[in-house]
Amino acid sequence: MLKIYMTCPVKNATEQEKVFLENYVVKLESKGYVVHYPARDTAQTKDYRVFETNIAAIKNADEIHVFWNGQSMGSCADVGKAFALGKPIRLINYNEVCNMPKTVFTDVLIKCHKGGM
Repeated sequence: MLKIYMTCPVKNATEQEKVFLENYVVKLESKGYVVHYPARDTAQTKDYRVFETNIAAIKNADEIHVFWNGQSMGSCADVGKAFALGKPIRLINYNEVCNMPKTVFTDVLIKCHKGGM
């Protein structure tokens, strides 16, 4: 059973993004995947526990799925952890990221992207 860690905006996600992300999780789980969705599965405390929970989930994951809107600092940290651990990275919103203004981070995301689901 494939284990997926999903990194995405949590605190600053728009309502439209939240609906999209929740539907994405439902789609994956309906296929039998185990998904760690931080908005649901990580207690959003204001201390180190968020970091500990997410790094454990990233270590346990087979793949990292990234929704990037250009704003989530937590997602930057998660992608860095995943990259350092050699985890396959899939961009959920690949086409949108390709059309964003080019930055070092968007370039890394695009180059690390392993293809869609």
